[in-house]
Amino acid sequence: MNNLTNSTPNRQMSLLEARFSNIRRIEHEGIEYFSLVDIMAEFSNTKAARQYWNDTKKRLQKDGFQLSEKILQLKLKAQDGKLYATDCTDGETMFRIVQSIPSDKAEPVRQWLASLGYGAYQEVRNPALAVIRRETELRRAEDSGYGQHPAVKLFRQRNQNIDTFKSLMTAVNRVCENPHYGHFVNAEYLALFGEIASDLKAILKTESIRNALPMVQLTTLTAAESRLEAVVEHYDHMSMAELLDVVDKIIRPMGKDLRNFCDMLGVHHITGERLITSGE
Repeated sequence: MNNLTNSTPNRQMSLLEARFSNIRRIEHEGIEYFSLVDIMAEFSNTKAARQYWNDTKKRLQKDGFQLSEKILQLKLKAQDGKLYATDCTDGETMFRIVQSIPSDKAEPVRQWLASLGYGAYQEVRNPALAVIRRETELRRAEDSGYGQHPAVKLFRQRNQNIDTFKSLMTAVNRVCENPHYGHFVNAEYLALFGEIASDLKAILKTESIRNALPMVQLTTLTAAESRLEAVVEHYDHMSMAELLDVVDKIIRPMGKDLRNFCDMLGVHHITGERLITSGE
C-alpha cells in the first residue's frame, strides 16, 4: 500500500476497494452507510477500535466538524451473529473521517482523494481535461463489458448532450451578437418541459438539470438542440428575439410529443417517475 500513488488509477481503486470490503455496511432510505467502528479498525493503528472512534468523535467535534446530523445508529450484525446499534455514516462523511485518521494505513486514502481533488481543480482551469476524462471513463466501462448497462447508456447520452449543447452555443455565438444565454436556455426548457431552469432544479432536486434528467427526457433535449443548431447554421445573423422565436417553433412541438409519450407510459414528463392513477 505504500506505493499506491505510483500505481495507475485503476490499481489504486482496486487496492482501496479491498480495504473497504472489510467494513460492514447497510442501506438505509436508499443511501449506503458504513460502520465507523470498522473504519477505525481498518485505517487506524489501534486494536481498541470502539474507544478510538469515541476519541475521534471528540477530536472532530473540537475541530468544528458537525457530526450530529451525519451519523446514524443502525443495527449491524456482529461476529456473534446478533444485531447491535452501531454508529454509521454515508460515503462522503466516511472519506472525510478516514482523512482525519493520523496513521500510515489512512495515508493512501488521503493521497487518492488529493489526486481526485487536484484533478477536479485542473478541469476547472482547463475544461478540455473534463472531456478527456469522460471519454476515458466511458471507454473503460465499455471495454469492461458494461456498454449496454442503463447507467453507461445514460452516461453516454449525457456526454452527447454536452457536446451537442456546446456545438449549438458555437452556432449561436456566430450569428447573434451578445446573446443572453439564460434567456436562451430558459426558452428551451419552457418549450420542452413547460418550466424554466429554476423550477426544473426544484422539481428534479438538483443543481445540474442535465445530469438529473432521465434518459428519454435527455435524449429529447439533445435531439431538440441538434435541430436548433441545424436551423441556426442557415443564418448569417439573428437577433435575440429571432433566436427565441426559432427555439419556440422547433422545440414546443417536441415538448408536446414528449408529454404525450410520457402520459402513454404513465410517467412524469420531467422526472420520469411513475404516476399514481386514481384507481391505484
